[in-house]
Amino acid sequence: MSETQSEQLSDDMNRYYNQFMDIMKTLGENSPEYIKGFGGFVRAGEKNGALSSKFKELISVTLTLF
Repeated sequence: MSETQSEQLSDDMNRYYNQFMDIMKTLGENSPEYIKGFGGFVRAGEKNGALSSKFKELISVTLTLF
C-alpha cells in the first residue's frame, strides 16, 4: 500500500468514525435508553468467553480492513 493510499484510508476511517460518533450523540440525545442498551451490548461482547477479548479485537480490525 502506498503512503497516499494509507493516508486516504486513515482519512476515510476518521471520517467514518466522526459520522458514527455524530449518530451516537444524536441517538443519546433523543433515545438515551437505546445508548444504554448499546453500551451493555458492547460490554458483553468484550468479555472473555469462547473467544478472548484480544481475539475479538483482532477480528474487528480484520473486518474493518475488508
